[in-house]
Amino acid sequence: MRTVPVLIAILIALALVASALVAPQLPARIASHWDAQGGANRTLPKAVGLFLLPAITAALALLLWFIPSLDPLRKNVAKFRRYYDLFILALVAMLVYVHFVTLLWNLGMLVSIPRALALGFCPFTIALGALLGKTKRNWLIGVRTPWTLSSDRVWDRTHALAGRLFMGAGIVMLLGVAFPRAALWLVVGSLMLSAVVSVVYSYVAYRDEQPSA
Repeated sequence: MRTVPVLIAILIALALVASALVAPQLPARIASHWDAQGGANRTLPKAVGLFLLPAITAALALLLWFIPSLDPLRKNVAKFRRYYDLFILALVAMLVYVHFVTLLWNLGMLVSIPRALALGFCPFTIALGALLGKTKRNWLIGVRTPWTLSSDRVWDRTHALAGRLFMGAGIVMLLGVAFPRAALWLVVGSLMLSAVVSVVYSYVAYRDEQPSA
């Protein structure tokens, strides 16, 4: 999608502009990491903390944009490239959102980091689920196990389930807004459970495909 790179550039530019605008109002060191209860437990020099995440976001977007060209099965990637591009946009939007959350917290305008992050991870995880449900067999994107890579049918069955699981995980994360003390566990737990179930199911689907002895 031609508009996606433009939107990605706009989001990163907004993050950089916001950093420059608030820089005079921030101390020499700013909080950059929080514990599960939302207490700051790590800081960075202001010059680094203001621009590190936007720089990482830009580098990651470039890497993800071009990496499908290295895939021997890139013709399959082309079949779901629209969803892949939207996933990159969702990832960039989430990281820029995290950057804005960091700025607001350091300005004293935001109280609950866990609640804010649970809200931000929700749409990103739903976008990940939507992508997984549309992927075709390839070497770089999706649930890549020996069993999914061995069969188009196993791949499709596994990713149909994985897509639903990750979209459901995104909805579960919303509970973190209501229960901020459990937000970290809801985010990490739902992601881990979705991943583990998807991997196990890929083996089950593969076994189902094998002829009976």
